[in-house]
Amino acid sequence: SYNCPLPPSARYYNSDLSVWLSVDPLVDKYPNLSPYTYCADNPIALKDPNGDSIAVLLANSLPVLGHMAILIQAHGGENDGKWALWSKNGENKSSSNSVTNDDDLGTQYWNSPQEFIKNNNEQYVEAYILPTNAEQDKKITAGFKKSESKNYNFFYANCAVAVQEGLKNAGLDDGRLSAGQKIALEILPISIQSKSFIELAPVNIFKRIRNRNPNGVWIKK
Repeated sequence: SYNCPLPPSARYYNSDLSVWLSVDPLVDKYPNLSPYTYCADNPIALKDPNGDSIAVLLANSLPVLGHMAILIQAHGGENDGKWALWSKNGENKSSSNSVTNDDDLGTQYWNSPQEFIKNNNEQYVEAYILPTNAEQDKKITAGFKKSESKNYNFFYANCAVAVQEGLKNAGLDDGRLSAGQKIALEILPISIQSKSFIELAPVNIFKRIRNRNPNGVWIKK
């Protein structure tokens, strides 16, 4: 029993039965999981003390290549717990109508990644939701901002790189090729364009982020 009020994110747990007696307070964020689970039933490998998360996004607005962005939860203020869109789109400006021209810098909010995928008007069709904490969310935002401030460059400062810099800054796998993979790619008998596509195309980086961060939840439109 508790002698003081529970914090908003706490849940009652029956240690005799090894079960939670109440649902995850942020159950709407994970519709594919049971509301009575914790850390996707893998508490040894996964941590999610507050239910905080980020969502890596993939849009099909750029044929073949794709486009990447990220939703990051807000902490504090009137939008506390909501999800803000961060996207580097080619120009250092903010807009709600384009994934190819103006940047989105955390000024638009949604209640969940599911709501965003369902209702966005920008052709985002997939999201990979990863558990984080508030400190990681701050680091992801800082890493993204640093990359976003650089002039757009297809190879070194593009939409995917901005997301990758955020993930890397928070200690998450950002989907970059390892040194060994780069060596293997170099000796493949394919064109330079094909090699660049394998390494740099957002659609491929998105796949590697999913594969290397297996504790996430993948949703599609």
